[in-house]
Amino acid sequence: MWDYDFSVNETVREEDLKRIEKKMKELIKRKFPIEKYSIPKDEALEKFSSDELRLAVLSRLMMRLSQSINQGSFEDLLVEGSNIGFPKLPKFS
Repeated sequence: MWDYDFSVNETVREEDLKRIEKKMKELIKRKFPIEKYSIPKDEALEKFSSDELRLAVLSRLMMRLSQSINQGSFEDLLVEGSNIGFPKLPKFS
């Protein structure tokens, strides 16, 4: 299980969540490969300089190298405890 922090300037409504879920399903079907790589912390700070949430994560890292992933046009940081696998929709009982 994982979570993802993001910020928006407007209220997220139920219909927004349905649209987001539809887009997620489309992206999952495309099966973009997940590439994991290491990046020096100073390069990561520069790369994500306009993203205050990622900068906050980087500021808490004590190490000089950061783990990152790239999937299609999406790029993000990995933090301790991250578990990368092929994305699938959750199953609820």
